[in-house]
Amino acid sequence: MAGMGYDAMVAEKTNRMKDKGHGGPLVYLFNIFSSLLNFKITNTRLWIDGIVQTHKVFSMNVGICQFNGAGMKQLPRAVPDDGLFDVTVIRRISRFTVIKSVKKLYDGSFIKLPQVLTYTGKSIKVISIPPIYLEVDGESLGHSPLEFNILPRAIRVVVGEGFSENGFNPNRVLP
Repeated sequence: MAGMGYDAMVAEKTNRMKDKGHGGPLVYLFNIFSSLLNFKITNTRLWIDGIVQTHKVFSMNVGICQFNGAGMKQLPRAVPDDGLFDVTVIRRISRFTVIKSVKKLYDGSFIKLPQVLTYTGKSIKVISIPPIYLEVDGESLGHSPLEFNILPRAIRVVVGEGFSENGFNPNRVLP
């Protein structure tokens, strides 16, 4: 899952502090709240399979799985093998609503908020002013313009229950 906007700002601040020798859960928590005070909405153009949307973005996620960040369900409708990205866009939202809704990130019900839109598509392109920053798995990876494309059948995944006496015993192979 790729996080953009507020998510990426929190990751960037936390990573800078880790680089200076300050890490741990309290640093992350501190940056969640300090970023909330300093974050600016980003004017973003989002192309999903060639169809353009324009939003004032607080936070946005693109991915194929439901969970990230210690169990947050930021793409609650995502199906890893359906061949589509899921996209969640949180548009302009008050700081109070963000704080009040944190619990809803863990069960995915935040997508019912009127400020939240969801999409699916095979090709996602993001352009914004100012640039919207990107994080993946807590690592800062740059900023817009960004492009995400599904590569069908690009990897094979072996799923198994464990090891037999002769080594790994896969139950099935996913395409």
